[in-house]
Amino acid sequence: MYLFVDEKGSFISKHQGRLRVSKDKARLQEVPIMHLQQVLVSGGGVGISSDAIRACSEEGIPIHFLSSNGTPHSSLYSAGLTGTVLTRRAQLRAYDTALGVALARAFTLGKLQSVQAGVELTQIADGELTHP
Repeated sequence: MYLFVDEKGSFISKHQGRLRVSKDKARLQEVPIMHLQQVLVSGGGVGISSDAIRACSEEGIPIHFLSSNGTPHSSLYSAGLTGTVLTRRAQLRAYDTALGVALARAFTLGKLQSVQAGVELTQIADGELTHP
C-alpha cells in the first residue's frame, strides 16, 4: 500500500501505529504503518513530523519527494542495513565454507529435480510417457 500526499497545506503525522494526513484539523487519510510500502509526497507545502519519519525509517518504508509534475527529487531511507544487504553478506560468508558447499549441492539437486519433472510432464503431454 502506498500513501500519496499532494495537497498543499497538509501534514503527515504518526498516531498510534498509523500515519495520519490532516489539513486544517481535518483528517484526510489514515493508514496503518504495517501496511505501507512507501510514502510519496508530491509538490510543495506538505509537512511531515519527525515521529512519522522515524516510524517509517524503523519499518524500512522509504519516503519519496516528487515535484508537482511527478519527477522524483529526493528520498529518505533507513540508515540501517536492510534484509537484502544482510542476506548478501551471509551468502558471501558461506561461500568458502562447508555450509556453502552444502547449499550449492542442495540448490543443484533441487534444480535437477525440477528440470526432470518438467521433462516428464512434457513427455506425458506429448504422449511419449504414460505415467512418471
